[in-house]
Amino acid sequence: GRECHAVVLCGSSVFGLAAADGVTQWCADNGRGLDLKGAVVPVVVGTAERALEWSDKLLERSMFVPAIRPPTVPEGSSRLRVAVSARHATGDLEALREALADLRRLDPTT
Repeated sequence: GRECHAVVLCGSSVFGLAAADGVTQWCADNGRGLDLKGAVVPVVVGTAERALEWSDKLLERSMFVPAIRPPTVPEGSSRLRVAVSARHATGDLEALREALADLRRLDPTT
């Protein structure tokens, strides 16, 4: 079967902060807030449909990044639930950054 990697940003470790730079920069460049103070980091994408679509597209790349949508979050603020541990290599986070950039390019409404 296909191997999946949970993607997590762990702000409590120096490794996590350093390795997350590419994802953090992508979020800043694309108007997405990213709080590295906790182990779970939301990447707000807007609609529930977009969150589900992006989550599915990331899973196709073997990245498990679940969509969080209403009623868990307010309408229009659906997000991807990103989580990284020290077991993730810098390459894992770079792959996530590239995947998010690809999704943004393919979705002209973001």
